[in-house]
Amino acid sequence: MKRIRNHNIIFVLVVAAVYFILPDCLHAKEIAGVIGRGEAAVVGITAEQGQLIALQRARADAVEQVAGTRVLGSTLVKDSVLVGDFIKTFSRGFIVDEKVTWLPLGTFRENDKSAPIPVYRVEIIATVMIPEKKPDTGFFLEASINRPFYLDGEEAVIRAKVSKKSHIAVFNIRADDRVAMLYPVSGRIKTRMLQPNETFLFPSPDSGLVLEMGTLKGHKQDSEAFMVVAVNAGKNSSFQFADYFSADRLYLVPEFFEIYSRFAKDVAEQILPYEVRKRGEQ
Repeated sequence: MKRIRNHNIIFVLVVAAVYFILPDCLHAKEIAGVIGRGEAAVVGITAEQGQLIALQRARADAVEQVAGTRVLGSTLVKDSVLVGDFIKTFSRGFIVDEKVTWLPLGTFRENDKSAPIPVYRVEIIATVMIPEKKPDTGFFLEASINRPFYLDGEEAVIRAKVSKKSHIAVFNIRADDRVAMLYPVSGRIKTRMLQPNETFLFPSPDSGLVLEMGTLKGHKQDSEAFMVVAVNAGKNSSFQFADYFSADRLYLVPEFFEIYSRFAKDVAEQILPYEVRKRGEQ
């Protein structure tokens, strides 16, 4: 049995799946020169993780300025769970280009008696795409994972259903600020279409694959996400994710979303109104 030993996946899984509503991105709003700022006071995680959280929060800040919403919380990060603040913004828009400038290290105190905590601070100049949302109410995706979080060595299983015949892909937004396509596992293998109300499992029981969880080297915990994407096959029968993404390489986050926005322009109706149901939830 082949194990997909992804050393960069998950101690805490922040989001079971992330969705975009991109029915027609030819009408999407793309704004350049957006300044996003982020900072993170680090407690209980590595300096590398603190820097990444600050960067993710700067991206979220840029998206939220354009989308007109706010979800970011406290500067203090006692663990990496708050990375979910950044992931939540993916339903509103995403960064397709960025220039990163690190600012001088600051300090943070919870109160007058507490010791100072280092604060990582960053500024980005970003190009933000906000899709115009015209969802097909008859086209939807449900997705879930088998656990809300994973210990090192545990195995993940992703489950999904669609309401219309679809092409489907699974991406991993990793703790090292990279994005990997987990499914399709190869561009050389033509994947079959997922039928309405059919259960999609990754890895499938007959695939000989196991998706084994683990943290980055030297990390006690990491936060990542699986992103499940479905394309309406009835309107895009010849579409292949492998025409845009390779399972054999990793993508920088802005690079990934630039390609993602490009393929969104190439098909008429893409991503679905989305619902996550936790395991066992009716």
